[in-house]
Amino acid sequence: EQPFVHGYWQWDWSDSIVALSRNTSTRGVALWSRAGGPKVKTNARYYGLNLLSELDAPNEFYISRRGLLYYLPFDPLEQWTSDPVLSIADAALNMSGVHHVTISGVAVEHARAIGILADKDVKH
Repeated sequence: EQPFVHGYWQWDWSDSIVALSRNTSTRGVALWSRAGGPKVKTNARYYGLNLLSELDAPNEFYISRRGLLYYLPFDPLEQWTSDPVLSIADAALNMSGVHHVTISGVAVEHARAIGILADKDVKH
């Protein structure tokens, strides 16, 4: 799995994400994947990304290269009132190219970008 580090390396208004090639935690050494890496100021703010070992707070997740999702929910599973939904759809409802449609009393959920998509030019 490819670990990354997100940080404010030199200035507090400029951040970047850097891939690590190896992390040897026994000696506290991290090696940048590209030659040189960013210049790092003393006490720079940073955190690890894509590290299964870093899951320690609600709503954090990790996706392995095999596609396994590890997720820490806000509430324990016993308190859930509905089944979880994992969506890769860009739009929850695609109404492109339709006309004379009324939607009411519907909760639109579970999309990555757009709730309702209706972007085609429809001629009346």
